[in-house]
Amino acid sequence: MLKSLPFFLLAGLFLFQSCGNKDSRKSFSDVVEYNDYIIDQVNEVDQHYSNALNNSTNEEDGLKACDTLFAVSNRVLERLQNVQPYKNDSTLCESAKGFVNHFSMISKRELPQFFGRIFNTNRTEADQAEIDQRAAFLDQHYEAEMSHFNLVQKALSTKFNFQINK
Repeated sequence: MLKSLPFFLLAGLFLFQSCGNKDSRKSFSDVVEYNDYIIDQVNEVDQHYSNALNNSTNEEDGLKACDTLFAVSNRVLERLQNVQPYKNDSTLCESAKGFVNHFSMISKRELPQFFGRIFNTNRTEADQAEIDQRAAFLDQHYEAEMSHFNLVQKALSTKFNFQINK
């Protein structure tokens, strides 16, 4: 009996440690709350992107907006990294990370270049063609990212039987 005591103590300690909640990421017991949280994160980045495009009146404003978009995107990515999958389904969160990461990346290269060209007062026809091409690039990638995210959200709503309110 005395020889089995260490075994029982070790087994009890192991069982106690394995039952503890080690995952400190944000978790959700309701799929709608999970969905809404992720949507809020995506909307925050989307709003900053829209503000950058719609409210920049000169190159300096545009570059400041790019810096803000980069900072917000990285904060949102960090928040999304700290979300547990809902019932082992992480597709919506992963799709949101892809969407947000896209904006983090373009805020450092494509968007500043776009603002540099669009606010150039000595624009040539070649510059205008480049602006049009960059605008199309930004629009196409935005639409592709948003479309993919919406498809993933729709699949989640079908899988867990909830309605998406747009």
